[in-house]
Amino acid sequence: MTYTVHVYFSSSQFKFQHINSKHILSNVTMIFRRPSPSQSAQSDATSGPSSLLPSDSLSQAPHSRPTPSEAETPSSPHHPRVAKRRKVRATSTWDHFREAEGDEPYKKDGKIIHYCKRCNNPRWSTHVSNNARYHLETEHHIVVEEDSKPQKERQQAIQNAFARTTVKQTQQAKENEMNTLRRSINFDGFREAQMLLAARRRVPFNFVTWPEYQALLMAVNPAVEEFLADSGNTVAADLDRAYSAHQESIKERLKLARSPIHFSMDVWSSPHRKAFIAVHAQWVDENYKLQKALLGLPNLRRSHAGAAMAPYLMEIIKKYNLAHRIGYFTGDNDSKNDTCLRQLAEDLSREYDVTFDPVFYRTRCSGHIINLSLQAFLFATSKHALQAAIEQAQDEANDITVVEALQEQIQSNTSQRGKRKARNDATGWRSIGALGKLHNIAVFIRSSNIHNDVWDDIAGKALGIDNITRWNSWFMLLDAAIKQEGAISIFLNQYHKELEHDILTHDDWQLLKTTHEFLQPFYQATLEQQMEWSSIDQVLENMDILLKQFEDAKVSNNKNYLLQCCLACLC
Repeated sequence: MTYTVHVYFSSSQFKFQHINSKHILSNVTMIFRRPSPSQSAQSDATSGPSSLLPSDSLSQAPHSRPTPSEAETPSSPHHPRVAKRRKVRATSTWDHFREAEGDEPYKKDGKIIHYCKRCNNPRWSTHVSNNARYHLETEHHIVVEEDSKPQKERQQAIQNAFARTTVKQTQQAKENEMNTLRRSINFDGFREAQMLLAARRRVPFNFVTWPEYQALLMAVNPAVEEFLADSGNTVAADLDRAYSAHQESIKERLKLARSPIHFSMDVWSSPHRKAFIAVHAQWVDENYKLQKALLGLPNLRRSHAGAAMAPYLMEIIKKYNLAHRIGYFTGDNDSKNDTCLRQLAEDLSREYDVTFDPVFYRTRCSGHIINLSLQAFLFATSKHALQAAIEQAQDEANDITVVEALQEQIQSNTSQRGKRKARNDATGWRSIGALGKLHNIAVFIRSSNIHNDVWDDIAGKALGIDNITRWNSWFMLLDAAIKQEGAISIFLNQYHKELEHDILTHDDWQLLKTTHEFLQPFYQATLEQQMEWSSIDQVLENMDILLKQFEDAKVSNNKNYLLQCCLACLC
């Protein structure tokens, strides 16, 4: 049996410690190590046993080499090499050490021995990291402070786990938020509102692709991004589907109507020079409530004659199965509407054997009647001139209204025979007095950007202009002119050369104010006739009021020759 003895030598004296005296020295393997100065002094001063260094510290003198059994070589029968290597944990500490080289011992008790890179003579080695750090600090003044690798790995694993959990929780919170925002969107309502915006506000279908529009929607709800349309065709398709769906809904509601289906119709021209005929229906539903709906708005192509409009009406009647439930038709006083209903009566009799009286079931728009009377008051120079304008408008081949015929008469006062003058002929309008002068001033302001800017600097608001088709446009022009009388005088003074024949005198202003006062009840009556609650009894009452207005005006303005002439044309 072999015993290991730690022997310290100091100067020339050897001291043996921890030796079992009952064994032979030949069975003892001695390992020599040079003690530190403090240990040498302690050994010299005392005769008692001295402290030992850690048992894994080895000293190899240049003249003595450990035996193979001591070095734990792979071929040692007492200490065979362990197949699985132990992990090196103190990585920063072992950076100052190297592995065994040549015939140096490789392992001790199955642990790898490390050799100090700084100690060459004598060499110093150990397999314990604490001893290695102590050696570096005491011998080489290198302090190594580090946590163990497992502790670092555990801390890193904890941090990574918390980081992953935080990221996952953040993602989950965002997803929950987006789901909440997504659920708050009424997709069908959104698409329908988008479609109605295009239809009612006359914006192009591709407005849904405008970045500004999409940015507005996403600012309100970021989840709407997945519902955004990338083409105007989406809006067009939505319009088609919505029209078909609402059409079926209207059909079902019309079946339950408790009254005949009454119609109102009118022709309208778009800014793109396309004509449309609007067909509107009114009825009393199963709950005895008044209902209304637009049944169709077909494009009226090529001809606007009454006979050309009848097929469009007939198609709508067929689509909604209304041939046996037709009530009254309301339209303006245009003779084309009379022709249209006569043609419709023939078609209903031929296809459905339905008797329809185009005269009895024809009612006329009260607002249009009021507008016609005002236009006659303003522009008819005589009863003969008014009758001529009416006869001209009744001829469908002329495709002209009574108002247009009256204004054509005004322009013909200065135009060559057989040639139609433009509507803005200043000389022709001037022939009707103060109203014609005011019209020319309004046209002059709009004829140039410079004129318009000068007027804006003076008045700060638009003057407006009369319009053939817009009701009350003359009343609105007179109302604005009277309120801006001072601004008009300044403008006329600045452009007195260009407008020298249209200067408004004191008498002209008096006539404009009198005319404005006369037109006030007519303006109010047309507004009332446009209300949903308008009825026949209200129409009759308004007509009585307006007739009295005419009679009173004849008495109060008996000294105004021009106004008396205008009133005489209507009586």
